[in-house]
Amino acid sequence: MGDMVRMEGFDEARRALKRMEDVDRSREYKATSREIADLVVREARGNASTRMERRAAQTLQPVALEAGAAVRLGRGFPPALGAEFGADRNQRRLGRPHGTVAPVTGWNQFRPWKGNDTGAGYFMWPAIRANADEIVNRYTALFDELFDEDGRRRSD
Repeated sequence: MGDMVRMEGFDEARRALKRMEDVDRSREYKATSREIADLVVREARGNASTRMERRAAQTLQPVALEAGAAVRLGRGFPPALGAEFGADRNQRRLGRPHGTVAPVTGWNQFRPWKGNDTGAGYFMWPAIRANADEIVNRYTALFDELFDEDGRRRSD
């Protein structure tokens, strides 16, 4: 059996979130989420440095969800994920080099694979990481405005 992980304050935070109930369905939360998604899209577009990344970044769109907002990447541009995350280059794959069906070495149209951890991404994820404090501050300010210190909804 694995070791148990204890996090100080976790139970209190969980209870406070439960008291907040459906905050993600509030118009204030949705508006803040949309502003944050807009911020990420603007910053990510500014981070795109290659022609393919700029094309992929143009597909970024803030989208409304039932529980807030998100950023969509790649609609109508299949190489968008490769532009954002890169790829393992010089991999043997099936293809049609010069009209023949044979294994080819490929995925070299993308920059090198950036992984899927804290350093991932070439334009979108770096924008999210660079703005993490701002994102947290905006949500914190919203929660401070909507809820008292016990997690109960303020009545205005």
